[in-house]
Amino acid sequence: MFKTSLLILLYLSILLPSGSSQLKTEPLTTAETLEITQAIRDEIYANKKWDDFWGFEASGPRGPEATFQIYVTPDLAPATGGLSGEVIYKYPPFGEVLRHFVIDQGGLVHLGGDPEHGFPWTQSDIQTIYLNDDVVCRYKQDWRRVLFEMDLSPKPLQIREAKERQRRRLGPA
Repeated sequence: MFKTSLLILLYLSILLPSGSSQLKTEPLTTAETLEITQAIRDEIYANKKWDDFWGFEASGPRGPEATFQIYVTPDLAPATGGLSGEVIYKYPPFGEVLRHFVIDQGGLVHLGGDPEHGFPWTQSDIQTIYLNDDVVCRYKQDWRRVLFEMDLSPKPLQIREAKERQRRRLGPA
């Protein structure tokens, strides 16, 4: 019994922040939200997945585009190499995903997870279907709502630029 109680106390001491060790967060800026949407768009363009978003198609000033809301943590926490947060957005064919991100000191956003692996329930970057509905609803209520827009017929220059930014994020293939 004593061993079990000791283990529980040790576990809680690791999980619960103490007053002196709490990390100072920084509010999410408009410029950072633009970088987050750019990172999402770049991944889609670099992987040639824009056709998967046909269900969100609307007529835009440059032709067909997809528009929908994404949800971003309103405060960013210090992380190795920059600031971290989370984003929820629709990502066909996976449905809706929750992904971690880090904004490096140069302002480049690095998304967690890999679409090639499908965001399984065993990973921290995950399809929201595997999360508690009440938690996801609370996140969507409390987090910053941002309009995401993407051309569904991207120009070759847009694709080249997206691939170049992805190479900077991920390194050479």
